[in-house]
Amino acid sequence: MSMGENPTVVGNPVATVSETPSTASSCPADAAVAAGKWLGQTQSEITQLFTSAYRSSRASADRLARTIRNRAQYLHDERPLPLLGTIAACAFALGVGVAIWRSRRS
Repeated sequence: MSMGENPTVVGNPVATVSETPSTASSCPADAAVAAGKWLGQTQSEITQLFTSAYRSSRASADRLARTIRNRAQYLHDERPLPLLGTIAACAFALGVGVAIWRSRRS
């Protein structure tokens, strides 16, 4: 989970409905209208929240990819032998790991 700012819901989640309806038959219609307004507002807020979270995560991923690319380019240009040594060591360790894994499966 990100250490960024926690999202806050703006607005009153409970729609206001008049305390005493004018007639008994208008009560369900008023409740339906209030529920519809509340659902619409909630949907809008959730959409904004997910859009903001997507944009934030996309920006973070882009920064991470750019940092990795710049660091790899630096290592390629300035320190090619340690880079090759690191790649060879990783390949060797992976080969040993695969050999052990295959020997245990037989």
